[in-house]
Amino acid sequence: MTTLGTPQTAPRLLKEPAARRYLGHMSHGQFWQLRQEKRIRTIKIGRSVFFDVSDLDLFVDSIRQESA
Repeated sequence: MTTLGTPQTAPRLLKEPAARRYLGHMSHGQFWQLRQEKRIRTIKIGRSVFFDVSDLDLFVDSIRQESA
């Protein structure tokens, strides 16, 4: 829902399930492995772990370059 003059935007920080969906419904195991390898960066706020959409986009770009 959009209020007057305020466009609706997607959140920049995602929790793990949303981040995995963003990456094409990646499995939990594969996502966890990439986190352990530090290929997907995390942001901790208190006890919560988030994933920045721009970091996820950089990860996709790196995969694209590796496969070229």
